[in-house]
Amino acid sequence: GVKNNKGQALIEFAIILPIMLILTFGVIDFARVISEKNSLENKLSDVVLMYQNGKDINEINSTLKKEDEKVELEFNTDDKYVTIKLNKMINPITPGITNISKKIFDISVNRVIYKVTNNE
Repeated sequence: GVKNNKGQALIEFAIILPIMLILTFGVIDFARVISEKNSLENKLSDVVLMYQNGKDINEINSTLKKEDEKVELEFNTDDKYVTIKLNKMINPITPGITNISKKIFDISVNRVIYKVTNNE
């Protein structure tokens, strides 16, 4: 009868709903990771320009922290080159996804440039 079909539809919905929600949240998280990485790339370009214009590393870091507190700046130098790296950790909205991989949400971008001698 009619009752049986309604119950079946309800059970199918109850089974499919969590899967659809996880897929939807997963797509949103994936888009956030791509957006954040793009944003970090833009900030990295600004950091490289500030470094090349002779700004102090502490000054660059404080400028970055004003924009976004979660961004971490890392400078590594050797004889000829400087590696500038930006890291940011974002929190996923998909429940349980950090059990699968935490690395996805730890976003980092880096650039290797020639050392600017007037900074030393």
